[in-house]
Amino acid sequence: MSTPREREMRSLLAQPDNSALSTRDFADLHGMSVMTIYWWRSELRRRDRERGQDFVELDIRRLARSAIETVHDA
Repeated sequence: MSTPREREMRSLLAQPDNSALSTRDFADLHGMSVMTIYWWRSELRRRDRERGQDFVELDIRRLARSAIETVHDA
């Protein structure tokens, strides 16, 4: 079972702007140390492995706004 802090960190680290920022900038933006960000990334990966999580949560609302291109080999 996840804790409120785990849910908070999963949500925070999954934000789209997370990938556009350096770890330092992301940590500064959210008032955390870089080591806290690294620790939570590592900890969440470890917890996922222990749970045997074989899926990735998708935000369908975000996907619905995107164009999807399908390419077929001839």
